[in-house]
Amino acid sequence: MFTLVSLLEFLVLLHEFKWGIKEYLHKYTAGIDGVKTLKKIIEFNRRYPDPNGYSQDIFIQSEATDGLRNKTYLAARSKNLKAAKDYLDFLLTKYKLDAIIAPSESYRNVTNLVESTIPGVQVNLFSVAAIAGYPVITVPVSSDVSGVPFGISFVGRPNSERILLKICKALESKIKGRLPPKFHM
Repeated sequence: MFTLVSLLEFLVLLHEFKWGIKEYLHKYTAGIDGVKTLKKIIEFNRRYPDPNGYSQDIFIQSEATDGLRNKTYLAARSKNLKAAKDYLDFLLTKYKLDAIIAPSESYRNVTNLVESTIPGVQVNLFSVAAIAGYPVITVPVSSDVSGVPFGISFVGRPNSERILLKICKALESKIKGRLPPKFHM
């Protein structure tokens, strides 16, 4: 199941990223000349390489796609949506759950629940929920030794926001994990 989702998710990402970056650049950089497409970003990055050596592999693969009307993209998107919904529905129904709980991701420590078949692509419960369009709520729990907050997240069935909010309110009132931000200057 996850292998199917990860392969399809990556294909969908490649197609949608090219379209999304073009829309973003046209909307938010209207008065700036030059970089208006993914192709132009790639050219710019080649002229001025990042000193950290970040790869452009995903940019290049995305640039090679041919749009959101492509039959391969549309089939992958449809199969991806079905696989994600089927997987979550299976878990929620088989175990008679109101919600699935898992550690939340942080920008430094991605919870890789399943090893993907694509190098560098990670698949996790929250990606599957996002693909399926299922509600997800995160409750802050604490922070790590560096002060970076982390939490736990709940994934529910479609239209189960009321149940998720009740669960999260009860948990949050017991653990009081919300920490005031610390600003270092």
